[in-house]
Amino acid sequence: MKSLKTLIFLLSFFSFFGILTSCEKQEDSENLFLVSVDSVRIPETILVNTSFDVSCYGTIGTNGCNRFSHFVSEEKNNIITIETWAEFHETSSACPTVMVYLDGQKLNLNLKESGSYLLRLKRKDGTFLEKQIIAK
Repeated sequence: MKSLKTLIFLLSFFSFFGILTSCEKQEDSENLFLVSVDSVRIPETILVNTSFDVSCYGTIGTNGCNRFSHFVSEEKNNIITIETWAEFHETSSACPTVMVYLDGQKLNLNLKESGSYLLRLKRKDGTFLEKQIIAK
């Protein structure tokens, strides 16, 4: 009888311990996605070897769990390709319902040679917003 009580106690203890450890709080997980830039602003005059900002505008998402993350840019053969990345944070609480915008998020560039350049901002549907720029 004593061994049966001991067995029941041990099973109860391990069951209770298993329930406690299975209820760990989940970490926020980050999910990156490409933002579709709908407009861009650059200075009228771009000077060689002088930094300038590319200000990007567009909608990131429809709730407060979305936010801007980073830019990825590449220059090749006078074509500057820019990707604008945002992230969605999954949380255990509800995301506030708000529109989240780029609001002129800036990417700083510096062109080394004078000439004509094509600025291409990649969108999530695979298309590009393109703008011709001249560096003097």
